[in-house]
Amino acid sequence: MQVGGAAMALLAVMGDPGVDMGKLQPLIETSKKSMIRNMTEGFGDGGSFGEGDGTGSMSSHIVFLSALQAWRNAAGLDFVTPRPNSMWMAHKWFFLTSFDGQGQLNFFPKRGGYPHNIWARDGLSGGGYFSIGFGVSTPDQKAAMLWWYENSGLKAVDEKNGTPYDTPSPYPHHSVLSFVNWPVGMTPKNPGDVYPRHYMDNKAMLHNWRNRWQDRNDVIMTIHCRPVRGNMSVAGETKLSINAMGKTQTWGTITRGFTEVIGPQKDGSTILKTGDGSWLAIDFSGKSGADAMLVMTGPGAPAGTTVTTSDNTRFSFLFLSTGKAPEPQAQGAKVVVGQQTVALIGGKLVLGE
Repeated sequence: MQVGGAAMALLAVMGDPGVDMGKLQPLIETSKKSMIRNMTEGFGDGGSFGEGDGTGSMSSHIVFLSALQAWRNAAGLDFVTPRPNSMWMAHKWFFLTSFDGQGQLNFFPKRGGYPHNIWARDGLSGGGYFSIGFGVSTPDQKAAMLWWYENSGLKAVDEKNGTPYDTPSPYPHHSVLSFVNWPVGMTPKNPGDVYPRHYMDNKAMLHNWRNRWQDRNDVIMTIHCRPVRGNMSVAGETKLSINAMGKTQTWGTITRGFTEVIGPQKDGSTILKTGDGSWLAIDFSGKSGADAMLVMTGPGAPAGTTVTTSDNTRFSFLFLSTGKAPEPQAQGAKVVVGQQTVALIGGKLVLGE
């Protein structure tokens, strides 16, 4: 907040009559370094913040993202384009939040301090996710955000409440930013055509997955493997957090993070090896008959739906779907699930032939 606020103040008076640029210029140079430091030391390349999500919203949306836009507009300096950090500061909310089309949102889990800031649309710390985010986004990203605003139900809620264009906040700059940044006349684009279905943050060893952007039955998964710390901290996690079909749960045991990542495929399907030698597959292909199939083998595999193959490999399954769960069947050294197969071949988990 201090970094962004100082930048805005400096840029506002830079070059004005009566300003001593001899005194101001060293502060401007310091501000440049501070902008990069906040993005790369405070935040990771996937938008994770050292103190968690609620504090990350404070450190990005109160003023910092607006300062990134101001640097570009007032001084011609683009801190945004070369770094994914700023993109995910603005866009992780749309990746990790489920919606019901009626304006009810579910961001899960809320990590670290100040969780009440997340989607607190009438506050300073969690307001303007759209009006502010548009200012640091590419045209495709703006189209995805616009789709999200309309299809999540927030547009209808805001119009009903007389606060159109993401303006339920009493803070006037949120309305100004909506007026300046809103992509009027732009055609919305489904976020699945813009965002990847899997991305990670190397600083926190954070992995996020989403199978689609459609309704409350979307499958969203995340795990934050490495602890990070600012003034507050976020602990490392050993279980996948899952938000799917209108319910939340945790699953599996991930020890010492992931040592190998195969994929992801275009649909987000990924195969990963954990620190204790277990294997995890996340299958969004639909071949199993479920919207998402999770399968794990090794010490971290949980109890539940399990199948043991002829080579004594035990596989644990979790199916995420609105319909009846598929029934996996052992066939020799592999497991068949609908049109999908699962096997351990050469010490690696393999999906399909």
